[in-house]
Amino acid sequence: MEGLRLGDIATEGVDASQCTLERLDQIIQAGVAAELIFCPRTPEGEISNLPDLKNQIEVVIEPAEDVTNVIVSKTTENGKFKVNFTPKVPGAYFIEVKINDDKLPNCPFTMQVKERELAVVGELNLKLFQGDELHDLRGIAVNTIGEIAVSDYKGHCVYIFDKEGNCIRKIGRQGENSGQLHHPYGVTYLNDNEILIADQWNHRIQQVDVQTGMS
Repeated sequence: MEGLRLGDIATEGVDASQCTLERLDQIIQAGVAAELIFCPRTPEGEISNLPDLKNQIEVVIEPAEDVTNVIVSKTTENGKFKVNFTPKVPGAYFIEVKINDDKLPNCPFTMQVKERELAVVGELNLKLFQGDELHDLRGIAVNTIGEIAVSDYKGHCVYIFDKEGNCIRKIGRQGENSGQLHHPYGVTYLNDNEILIADQWNHRIQQVDVQTGMS
């Protein structure tokens, strides 16, 4: 093909100077996946539909040690590509995108990553078994069907609630015998039916079936 040097990749119809990135004005938070949209364009500024462009797109993000999950993939929109990445910490990140070694016009550019913010999106009224009361909540985990596990540190137990906040099981009590809890701290779901409990004063991790309460 005329104009190509030995070793060049033919990207006829794609002009790096016309290619654009979308979603540059989004707010990015540390620990949250971010997504840019790369639009390969022709010299006339139209979206290019050439096949096999993915392997010709190069994304460099610095500092490299503070970013993970950098992935380029095709979108459902014709000809466009997603550029996904997850910054680990707040700060300034320098991003450069190339196609066939040619930089996009606004590259490299800087994106500011903020501290992750947690917003209260709703409240849930937890309903305990009769006679029970919460003492010192420490850990919380939610499975894929909306059930909630909560560890009560000073109550020496873990409660399981349904997605409406009704208590469906209480696991453990003070003591050091097998299957009992003594100051449970963290809790996480291993799958929808099993949890892992960091049982602090018993110095162990317990795996418990939430349906039976057995470890």
